[in-house]
Amino acid sequence: MTDYADGAQTLLQAVDTSTVGLNWQPRFDHDREQVLATAEFASLVNHVHL
Repeated sequence: MTDYADGAQTLLQAVDTSTVGLNWQPRFDHDREQVLATAEFASLVNHVHL
């Protein structure tokens, strides 16, 4: 569900609380553009694992 930015945003909107954020790891098969597309929800990310 959260492999892509739109899925992550859908999940966070459904939860609808500021106390929930993302611990995010880009997929290994994502290209640069797909990883950069996540910038739109960067403020919701608590931790990035690379």
